[in-house]
Amino acid sequence: MTCRASDVLKKGHGLCFAKSNLLAALLRFMEIPTGFCYQTLTHEDGLVLHDLNAVYLSGEWFRLDSR
Repeated sequence: MTCRASDVLKKGHGLCFAKSNLLAALLRFMEIPTGFCYQTLTHEDGLVLHDLNAVYLSGEWFRLDSR
């Protein structure tokens, strides 16, 4: 299971949390303000937590899914 941004780069896959960490690191390196958002999704096993990114562009916040 990958949890760190560097693990996603090495292994080429990861959980949404790891992918969001990598996307945030890349966007912040490019000096784009970036944060994290969480949402609950309905799954056959019940509710699950999903991680997204929020990016500030042209005076507005946009939500991005790193998948």
